[in-house]
Amino acid sequence: MVLREEWDQKKMRARIADENGVRLNNYLDTLERHLIFQYNNILSGSQELTRVWLESQINSCFNRPDKDNRSRLTYQIRRYINNADTKRVRSTGSIGLSMNTIRSYDLFERIIKDFEDYIGRPVLIEQIDKALVESFTHWMLKVKKYSINNTGHQLKQIKTICKEAERNGLPVNPFAKHIEGFRQRKSERIIHTISFEEIEKIKKLKDLPEELETTRKWMLIGFYTGQRVSDLLSMTSKNVRPAANGVYIDITQQKTNKYVTIGVSDPTTVDVIENSFPRPMSAVYFNRFIKEICKLAGMTQTVKGYKNNPSTRRKEHGDFPKYELMCAHDLRRSFATNYFGKVETPILMSITGHSKETTFLAYIGANPNKDAMADAFMMRTASL
Repeated sequence: MVLREEWDQKKMRARIADENGVRLNNYLDTLERHLIFQYNNILSGSQELTRVWLESQINSCFNRPDKDNRSRLTYQIRRYINNADTKRVRSTGSIGLSMNTIRSYDLFERIIKDFEDYIGRPVLIEQIDKALVESFTHWMLKVKKYSINNTGHQLKQIKTICKEAERNGLPVNPFAKHIEGFRQRKSERIIHTISFEEIEKIKKLKDLPEELETTRKWMLIGFYTGQRVSDLLSMTSKNVRPAANGVYIDITQQKTNKYVTIGVSDPTTVDVIENSFPRPMSAVYFNRFIKEICKLAGMTQTVKGYKNNPSTRRKEHGDFPKYELMCAHDLRRSFATNYFGKVETPILMSITGHSKETTFLAYIGANPNKDAMADAFMMRTASL
């Protein structure tokens, strides 16, 4: 400890020359050199100067063990990611998290670090109480302007990590088991799909530049197979087999690890698959060029929806030309929506990979057919 009269405010050093004063000044000299060096490093990168950063640099300078390191939420997230290969997937009973799940937790880790910078301290597992969860929710929705669905998803991941930490013997706040995720109200959801009439217009587009023609072909395959973009753009001619009325496409879905066979009978799409299978394309370019194809196909009507604002990097609600809102995932949703009611729901679910009918119906914004259930009951009880 240094008394006020023994401290040089200008030099930011102790005035006393005894053993304690010399030792303190040496510590301060060492810390100053370390911080200047590390500060110059972050100036050349994307890291920000925050209280959390400063705390970690002081500990690093003096080789202080972080007694709360295992209790930090970010530590437990990274531990969860590092053990991804041995994690059991409850939905399938398999071992190993998918790449999409790992990417989701990588993003979760970055969000929590950002939140730590905002509150000026690390988030510790045992401190995740009702007040902190409410603070995090407010920060996500009001400060960062993240979507309702994204915020609810991050809350679920906090709960998952807390449960995992508790299994590993760490003390966890009792409130953690009561954390609830949430989703946007069904009445607020806006779903956009491509109709059969609109896909016919896309089929008729001619003399397109190479990248747009490649996009058009992938759109046709996506529209008639109903697969996620990661599975769609991974398809090659090796996945294709001939069928009596078209072609079979065999794939193992990356997200669920389910093996599915899709039958494609649309003549135009079958011709593309058999005779001019599109070259590989990245999802980024695919999503960009989809909008151009939809515009050329006349999908210019004004509709309500959510569009990404480049300046805020958040989706904002408004009225936009329909083509501006279309993306690769709308092809999968269009497949499920357009064939719903025309093809038995279990068949559609076997192709899309949905396990629960309620999830499938929520995905396309449909309600369960209560009349069909009532009719089935009456038929079975008529003779009783």
